[in-house]
Amino acid sequence: MKFISLFIGFLFVCLAGVVNSRAQVTPQQDGNIYSITAGDLYFAVDASNGARIVSVKRGDKELLLQTSNMRGSTLWTSPQSEWNWPPLSTTDSETYSATIEGNRMIFESDDESGISGRKFRFRKTFWANESDQSITIQYTLINVGTTDFTNALWSVTRVLAEGITFWMTGEKDPWGSTLVDHIDEMGDYSWIEYRESNGIAMKFFTDIGSAAWFAHTTPDNYMFVKSFEEDVPVSEFAPGEGELEYWVDGSYVELENQSTYKTLAPGDEFHYYVTWHLVELPESVTNEKGDESLIAYAQELVDNEAPVNSIREIKNRTRIFPNPVNDAFKVEMDGTYNNARIVLYDLLGNVVTDTEIRSGQIVTVNHLKEGLYFYRLKFADGEQYGKLIKQ
Repeated sequence: MKFISLFIGFLFVCLAGVVNSRAQVTPQQDGNIYSITAGDLYFAVDASNGARIVSVKRGDKELLLQTSNMRGSTLWTSPQSEWNWPPLSTTDSETYSATIEGNRMIFESDDESGISGRKFRFRKTFWANESDQSITIQYTLINVGTTDFTNALWSVTRVLAEGITFWMTGEKDPWGSTLVDHIDEMGDYSWIEYRESNGIAMKFFTDIGSAAWFAHTTPDNYMFVKSFEEDVPVSEFAPGEGELEYWVDGSYVELENQSTYKTLAPGDEFHYYVTWHLVELPESVTNEKGDESLIAYAQELVDNEAPVNSIREIKNRTRIFPNPVNDAFKVEMDGTYNNARIVLYDLLGNVVTDTEIRSGQIVTVNHLKEGLYFYRLKFADGEQYGKLIKQ
């Protein structure tokens, strides 16, 4: 019964993806490269390289760094003091399993055990929002070990060393290197324009304020915006870290953002949502540091995003019974959901059942040992998680 109490929170921590009433964009696969094309936006992920985002293009304009082993955008745990350098290879650069389900690309790492005393996985889910051609990302941290741990999720995006970066000024002043001396506060927003750093790595950390987004523009008038489901309070930063980190080495800039510092019990998952916009600036927007039209345009992009909906909306329309179960259980769904895929996991995160089901179908579990399991019901527009007790 001790395990049951540890995992009961699992039912309430998971979120679904965006539910978009318009037509869906279907991802494509070409070997290890999985991509989404929405209008003239191209977005690609390399499953063989840590499910890293390797390309984001608007027309012919590529946003991400394309040279060296630092290419693209990756995901780490925070604080960095737990692993220092290099990054943990299982989650940063090794091959992820990959699937396309409806309008989503879903990638999952193997178990990462590079930090003493813990074991975890990453899951990365990507989908396009047809209404505005943005990309929403659900980063997931999964505790597949036997002890609690506390971490933040850390998205690291590498772009060319050029352009203007700006964000709403937060309650905590920027800190780090002398690079903070090049930050200009204008009104409610802070700005930094790239300057040559003579090959010296420099960085600063900051709070991005209640707007919960930051933006970066390029000299050829493109804007990149990262927005977040919610602002991270200063009190919930990972130790020694910040909500936004700006890092430059003279050849590229890293635009880095971090989630809340979250404690996960064994079996728990933590979801961190980020939405990406890459757009060409209209003629009415002036691409200059401090210009209010840049702020207004970035805010307009964020305001028009599709909402992220709670998984509990799906949960209320489905029922798994009996639970606890002896030999078999039934899944009933209302008319909105007539079919799904169910995956059962043991306490170590191993998949013990993975099958397609229809509403009212019986699922046999007489081959499983007694104990606690977790289920994942995967629908075309979302997911439901919960626990199942086998008697």
